[in-house]
Amino acid sequence: MTDREQSDTVQLKLRLKEPDRAALERAAQGRGVSMNTEIVDRLRRSFDDDRSVSDIFGNRRDFALMKLIYSTIETISNLNKPDADWLEDPYRFDQAFKAVTAIFESIRPPGAVPEGAEAHDRGGQKRGLGAAFMALDEVMRANPGAAFDEKEHKLRAATLATDLGKLATEARLPGKTVAKIADELLPYVEQARAEGVSPLEIYRRTRNEAAGDAPARP
Repeated sequence: MTDREQSDTVQLKLRLKEPDRAALERAAQGRGVSMNTEIVDRLRRSFDDDRSVSDIFGNRRDFALMKLIYSTIETISNLNKPDADWLEDPYRFDQAFKAVTAIFESIRPPGAVPEGAEAHDRGGQKRGLGAAFMALDEVMRANPGAAFDEKEHKLRAATLATDLGKLATEARLPGKTVAKIADELLPYVEQARAEGVSPLEIYRRTRNEAAGDAPARP
């Protein structure tokens, strides 16, 4: 077997039925990419999709909730622009945002939201903002050409970046820059970049260590 560098590009010959080739061609034309790019993107996505629903969503309940949210968004239309994409039409997007907010409010667990020191003990008031920043930052920095055997979080980010298209490059990060994210969140981002892993992985590790009374990192 020939030794190859990780950065090498290799050529493979494929045998496809004509309907499959035609379907790939249509998909590539629809995205404005080459057939090669379409095939590679689909292969990469298949590696990411091999993970079970529980790996991606946590459990079937959470998966069902995501389906409920999307099915609700699909019912919202702009009567003046029936074919408008909800992510490109201000009216549909605003109504979708309100619908999703209403769904989350309807399932909000009972009890008061912790404040002050009590909130800090649970992760701080800006934990949600930080999680959004870390997830978006990782996707926006993703390498679309990540190898299939790349670390799971990098392959996932690459797949998301490819599927999100311009949304991944045009998203406006909460707080705009790392420098404007609260100090309590910076260690997770900095540690993740130092280790070459996902910021969410650092957060989960820290949370698990804290729950086990082990020394927290970072």
